[in-house]
Amino acid sequence: MELKETNESTYYSESVRETDRPVLGYVSGKNFSIMIDCGNSKSHFDAFIKCLDDQDLPRPQYALITH
Repeated sequence: MELKETNESTYYSESVRETDRPVLGYVSGKNFSIMIDCGNSKSHFDAFIKCLDDQDLPRPQYALITH
């Protein structure tokens, strides 16, 4: 998994059709960060968190579920 940067505080992962993994988002703010959606499995979530750690981004304090 790779995080794509849209600007200095917004990132996303691409969906994976073969495994039905959805797009996940991340917004890093001055006071806290937010994960947008949480993945379709624990391993998907863990891979996303690893990407954040690899890029030295703060772990999210909140998660927003869109559907």
